[in-house]
Amino acid sequence: MRLPFPNIQFVVTSHSGLVANHIASESIFLLNNFQCENLKNLYPDFNSFGANIEDTLELVQSYFSAG
Repeated sequence: MRLPFPNIQFVVTSHSGLVANHIASESIFLLNNFQCENLKNLYPDFNSFGANIEDTLELVQSYFSAG
């Protein structure tokens, strides 16, 4: 899709770690209290693509419990 439509954007929301571990960290944004944070900027050493679901869930939960 990106080749014929380079400016296309998809907005997908989910509470599932099964979705998050199939997407690159650069493409995941966490929304909390009207703040939007890129996962790669928050956790530069974490690679969400193919990550263990438990690790992804723990990381996201720690973000929301700290805020």
